[in-house]
Amino acid sequence: MKTFIASIIISVLAPLYALCQESPDSAACRRKFDEALKMREDYEFDKAAAILENLKASCGNDSCIMLKADSLLLQAKNGKSMIEFASSPVTVAATDVPAREFYLYYGCPDGAWKKMPEKISKGISNEYYDAVYFPEGADEIFFSMPGKDGKWTICHSRNIEGNVWSAPEPVFGDIRSGGNDIFPIISKDGKFLFFSSDGFYGMGGYDLYVCERDMASGEWGIPQNMGFPYSSPADDLLFMNSGELDFFSSDRDTENGMLRVYALEPANDPVKRAITPSYARKAAKLAPSGHAEKESDTEPEQPVFREHSENSLYGKYFAILRKADSLQSSIDSISKILEADRNLYSNSTNPDDRLFLSKRIAGAESMLMQANSGLYSESSKMQALETEMINSGMEIPKKKQEAGMRNEDGIKEQPVMYAFSKKRISDFPGIEMLKAEPEKDYTLKKGKTSEILDNSELPDGLYYQVQLFLVSREATSRDLKGISPVFKEKTRTGKYIYRAGIFKTYEEAAEGLAFVKRNGIPGAMIAAFFNHETVSANRARELEKTSGAKPCQVVLGMFQSGIPSQILDEIRKTCNKDIAKTNENGRTLYVIGPFSSRDEAGKLMTVLDGLAVEGAFIREM
Repeated sequence: MKTFIASIIISVLAPLYALCQESPDSAACRRKFDEALKMREDYEFDKAAAILENLKASCGNDSCIMLKADSLLLQAKNGKSMIEFASSPVTVAATDVPAREFYLYYGCPDGAWKKMPEKISKGISNEYYDAVYFPEGADEIFFSMPGKDGKWTICHSRNIEGNVWSAPEPVFGDIRSGGNDIFPIISKDGKFLFFSSDGFYGMGGYDLYVCERDMASGEWGIPQNMGFPYSSPADDLLFMNSGELDFFSSDRDTENGMLRVYALEPANDPVKRAITPSYARKAAKLAPSGHAEKESDTEPEQPVFREHSENSLYGKYFAILRKADSLQSSIDSISKILEADRNLYSNSTNPDDRLFLSKRIAGAESMLMQANSGLYSESSKMQALETEMINSGMEIPKKKQEAGMRNEDGIKEQPVMYAFSKKRISDFPGIEMLKAEPEKDYTLKKGKTSEILDNSELPDGLYYQVQLFLVSREATSRDLKGISPVFKEKTRTGKYIYRAGIFKTYEEAAEGLAFVKRNGIPGAMIAAFFNHETVSANRARELEKTSGAKPCQVVLGMFQSGIPSQILDEIRKTCNKDIAKTNENGRTLYVIGPFSSRDEAGKLMTVLDGLAVEGAFIREM
């Protein structure tokens, strides 16, 4: 995993809260903070941000409240960004279950969940995480285990032979979210990893994330928040796909000690939409619509999932029906947003607000026209297909519900539903997991002798070292003052350069330099490297800033009536980023992102240039 990824990860500051003690006169600041917290929980992210900005201006002397305010402000900004790229999954069923065993109610094989072994958890408890998903036949397992700081990090192990498995290795290398990363679930094709984290970029609490694996190199991409409504200000946990349904859980709208498990139809619309805070509050409930739900503590009758031949008339009929249903859902969703915006416009007296709302209304009306046009097209296809079915002597389903009760031969089946039931948890199998090699410690230290390491241990990317001296003969431990670790390089002229330590930042290297000088090598200096080539300290510091480049988006401005399917397909082949349709200054724009850097966004721009797409540009978020 490339080390530059670490710079774009945003850590939640919760671990620092315990170091703060509020002053007696901070009651007013606390009330403001609590008000902002309530606004964030109600999806009023703009209001929360405004309160926090005011709080920072008036309570700047309270270091404890400042830490919390900065973290909450970041979550509010993240939340605002996420509801501008909202998905619309359909909830099939939902049920409340005890938090400690919620994962047992997912639609996965019985016994696939194993008890967390002591050698993985090391006896450290997490309020949610105490099991490993290990289905039969798996040759690669993903799990979370606590690190030296007690925070849980995602690891994986591969089967070597028989019951021998490789030593656990962190999936993201040295990348740490700053919090707990738990419940890793790999997709069936091995390409995507889903997990929960309370330390990455999110709205607060645990959010849901996904990252993609390059199947050629085996490297994992940057974790992406799955966005609203999968992630919310509450704790959102354990995303899994099982057959035709997605599952995840949340403590939103639940009693203490309980979690709600959702069974969802995947959201297939590639274009996500901006929603209002009031609509977000309703959408976050993910209430089941028109699907039966059955709960049982015993083995349930299994839900009926049907596969239809693409060439059969009923198969084509059901495919059109599903597409029409999706379009109708989009129409209903857009209509609600449109109605809310029109009400706001009617009641607003502020010219700027009315101008903003008028643009949003125009954009929503355009989207509504597209959706209605698509629904009309699918209805026309259905009418033509019904005529063909009549001519073939087939019975036409009279209602949408009846259509869902017939197989491809026209025979009635049971309604589609998901029946929640508690699965069995089994013991972790008796496998032999090899021990990982101890991590190298490159911290500078002084002893009786100096440890000289092989230069092959030097990392790729940007790093610093403290150069001790350049000499014409090999140095002794006395010359090196007992400093470790030290790296030796022989130059082309036969001289020797000795450097100490490995540092990721200039500030760390400066501390190392001070250590070396205090221990008797006053002529030492900082040396900087990028991919093993020497660079100046100034250049290295510029690279440090560049590696922390701001996330950005690719904006398309030439498609006023929708992105053509051919171009949309090529975008999807290049990246799996969110696509949102917006209206800015009376102009329809499609926004794709977020990308971690301009270099990453540039890959998509190269594809768009090859497709002769005009008016595309990159902008920082």
